[in-house]
Amino acid sequence: MQGKIKAIGLMLLLLVLSLGVFSQSEYQQFTYPSGQVSSEGILRDGRPDGLWKTYYESGQLKSIGKRTDFLLDSTWVFFAENGDTSLIVNYRNDLKNGLRVTYSENEMMVEPFVNDVRQGEGKRYDRKGHLLQTVMFKNGLEEGISPVFDTTGLLREIVNY
Repeated sequence: MQGKIKAIGLMLLLLVLSLGVFSQSEYQQFTYPSGQVSSEGILRDGRPDGLWKTYYESGQLKSIGKRTDFLLDSTWVFFAENGDTSLIVNYRNDLKNGLRVTYSENEMMVEPFVNDVRQGEGKRYDRKGHLLQTVMFKNGLEEGISPVFDTTGLLREIVNY
């Protein structure tokens, strides 16, 4: 009997020690003072890791994306309070990598990023998908000649950066 008690005590001690060594992950919800959910997702060691969502106080989804090892990693989508998509950003290792698409009432801007710096050809469109402008980015800055078009595709002007 005493041997069983010692074995159980040893197992409990090993369990307690292992809990301190391995990270803790749990689903968590945070709320506004009103009780409405403000954000939810997986916390690991008290920090967001995995899929994460934030909400407006109205309950409308505000953003959704994923963290890997606590870093922004994946496509994050942000919404206006009316539910319209306002921004899409691609992340890798906590840096913008890939396209960032910004939506305004009348236009959409597509900007390429490499390691958090605008790099490559960006494009501006109207909400119907007509190309309005192309812009080259080098080391985060506009560079070169940037044609501007009207909604019929006719060249309206040329901007030189």
